[in-house]
Amino acid sequence: MNIPIADTEETKVSILGATAMKRWGHMKEIQGAAIYLASAASSYVTGSMLAVDGGWTAQ
Repeated sequence: MNIPIADTEETKVSILGATAMKRWGHMKEIQGAAIYLASAASSYVTGSMLAVDGGWTAQ
């Protein structure tokens, strides 16, 4: 999904510079959120946003 963005150094630096962690995320870092959203544990969750964005929204 991020390959077209990562292809250009200028865009890559721009995106990574805007994240608090200054790096791309890894699959293992988002798997908990994905499993939660796909499970019955999230069945009563509606109209909410679960931000798994490396600190993007914290800035």
